[in-house]
Amino acid sequence: MLLDRLRAYLTRDELARIVAEARSPHRRIDLNNLGAAGPLCLALERAAIDQKVPRSPEKVPRRILQFWDQEAIPEDVRNCMATWRAIPGFEHVVFHEEPARDFIRSEYHLRHLQAFDLCNHPAMKSDLFRLAYLYRHGGVYIDVDDAYAGSGMERLFRDDGLLKLRTASFKKDSSMNPVTIYNNNPIFCAPKDEVIGRALERATQIMLTLGKRETYNILIITGPVNISLALYTAAIDCIARNTDLRFSPIIGWDDIARKNTDLEYQRTSRNWRVTG
Repeated sequence: MLLDRLRAYLTRDELARIVAEARSPHRRIDLNNLGAAGPLCLALERAAIDQKVPRSPEKVPRRILQFWDQEAIPEDVRNCMATWRAIPGFEHVVFHEEPARDFIRSEYHLRHLQAFDLCNHPAMKSDLFRLAYLYRHGGVYIDVDDAYAGSGMERLFRDDGLLKLRTASFKKDSSMNPVTIYNNNPIFCAPKDEVIGRALERATQIMLTLGKRETYNILIITGPVNISLALYTAAIDCIARNTDLRFSPIIGWDDIARKNTDLEYQRTSRNWRVTG
């Protein structure tokens, strides 16, 4: 069970806080819970390093998903994407905004399409669409500014169909110490993954609640904080039910992919880090 796997990697105080959250009849998991989510993320990573991960009968499809909101893709971005297309044995699918919108309209409820249409930045559209597609079909989502380093992909498909994410750091404001969370790139998952479904519903509900705005906090609403809170709520539910979490953090992603930081679009407002 999840708590049994992680107990050795948590302090007494961290353990007590997580158990108290799981036992609470009035659970409300939001940004205020990131303090407890951080130790849980680190414990999951330490367990993975020690090869203490659950088994799964599911399989992650050998399908790499990427998104660029416009049909015309800049050459430097295409060059990054081509490194993934060249991996033998993998299907490579690319969506832009209109096919992504058509997919959500045909596969989901009107509310999901409305949330997608409210996204006013390419990064938000990418965030929401990747969740919608992966929940239905599974596979691997990878950002277009990542390039394959040439080896290491196979080891993430050897043994299980667990959800896989890599860790990241988050600061809510300048006075806050960094908290360990999960990035939403890359995402490895089987279809109908519980965490992906939760992340999709959380982002959808927030977008519909906020309505049309000039700017949104992309990181929190649809990005890494969103998927991290979805994972944390699933973990807390597993602890409450005395079950395990079908998840394993990615170890060594930087050996598999290289982040390109000199692409032309990254110097414009199309980069969410500039505007988000």
